[in-house]
Amino acid sequence: MASKLLFRTCCTQLRSATTISSTSTITSATHKTTQRGFKSRAHPEFTTRTASPIQAAVQTLITEMDERHLRRVDRWNTNKESRVEQRVAYLTRRGKADAPTPEQVKEDAANNDYRRMDETVELALQLNVDPRKPGQSLRGSLALPHGNGKTFSVAVFTDDAKVAEEALEAGAAVAGGASLVESIRDGSTPLSSFQRTLASPEMMVELRSVARLLGPRGLMPNPKLDTIVPPEELLGALKKQMSGMSNYRTDKEGIVRLGVGRGS
Repeated sequence: MASKLLFRTCCTQLRSATTISSTSTITSATHKTTQRGFKSRAHPEFTTRTASPIQAAVQTLITEMDERHLRRVDRWNTNKESRVEQRVAYLTRRGKADAPTPEQVKEDAANNDYRRMDETVELALQLNVDPRKPGQSLRGSLALPHGNGKTFSVAVFTDDAKVAEEALEAGAAVAGGASLVESIRDGSTPLSSFQRTLASPEMMVELRSVARLLGPRGLMPNPKLDTIVPPEELLGALKKQMSGMSNYRTDKEGIVRLGVGRGS
C-alpha cells in the first residue's frame, strides 16, 4: 500500500513539474530527447531551444543594431584620420577620373557624421525537412506588405508591344519580345542591366535559346517564383518585383532564410 501511494505521489509531482502554462515561454537549458527514431544531416538529434516572445525578440534585435552602430561610430572616431588617409591614398592610386579629390574627401569626413549601415533583417525558419528527399524541397516567393527594403531592376519579356511600352513607362529596365531575346544572345543587352525577369507564357519558347545564359544567374522565369504570368498581369507583377518581392528556398540543412526588411 505504501509503495502504491509513493508511486502515485511521484506521478503527481512529475505531472506538475512538466506542466507549462500557455502564456509562459521556454527558458530552460537545451537538453536532448528521443522524440525521433532517426538522425540525419537535416534532422539532427533534437534539442529544445530557448524561446522568447516575438515582440521581445524584435526589440532585442533593434537594441543590438543600435549597439553595433555605436561601436562602429566609436571605431570611426578613434581611427578617423588614418581611415581618411587610406581613402585618399586609394583614390590617388586607383581612383577614376571623376573620383573625389583628396581635399573633397577630407572635407566630407570633417563636415559629415558617420553614415549608419542599414542592416538587413533576416528571418530563419527551421522546417525540419530534408531537401534531398522528393517533395521536401521548398521554393517560392511572396510579397511583403511594405516590401523587403530593396529595389530591383526587372526585365519584362512579352510579345505584346503595348504591354512592353507600358512596362518601360512603369520602370522596367528593359522590355520586349524576340528582339530583346536576340539582343541578350548577342550581348548588346548585358545581363548586368537587370536583376530579375518576368515573362508571359508564350515567350518561354523564345527564352529557351538564352536559358544557358539566364539559368546559372537565377534569371530564368520560373512558375514557382511567380515570374511567368499572363500578359494582363505583367504590370502588377512588375510592381511587386521592383518593390522587393522576396524569394525563398530551403538550404541543405532544411532552413528557409528570408530577408523581411531593413533595420531603418
